[in-house]
Amino acid sequence: MVSEVDQKFIQILFNELGEARQVAQLRRLREKAVCMVTRLAAEAELLAFDHVPDDSGVQVPAGGVELGETPAEAASRECREETGRTGFGAPLYLGSAVWINAEHQKREMRHFFRLAAPAGLPETWDHCADEHLFRFRWVPLSNPKLDWNFDAFLPTGVIQ
Repeated sequence: MVSEVDQKFIQILFNELGEARQVAQLRRLREKAVCMVTRLAAEAELLAFDHVPDDSGVQVPAGGVELGETPAEAASRECREETGRTGFGAPLYLGSAVWINAEHQKREMRHFFRLAAPAGLPETWDHCADEHLFRFRWVPLSNPKLDWNFDAFLPTGVIQ
């Protein structure tokens, strides 16, 4: 376990899903699945989005783990719901991070998963879900410029 402290947030990293889930339960942290959707174009790319019209930062698909659902199942569901697309690869666990942000009253255990993008996804598209408009685009995996510490576990190695 590695720890990092900042004025706005506290982040503790885990490499084992079971340990992360135990800590989430003990600390009453909301569990979230974070989807790192990747593809190989001219270089490895990551799917990111902006909320339109508000400016809540560059993010990746993510959402709460529902009762009776595993974090991997939540990653698959959230990816479908937020992108409006199907055919993503099976979620591959990357790691988990406690994310506490007092300013926004967030107490979360974020479980990060890599999902391979299906063939044929466009360069950009809009999708409305949960009363939000998501504007999707591909960003370089080497420098995605994500907000809200969604870059705690960026995929590495071979990207397909």
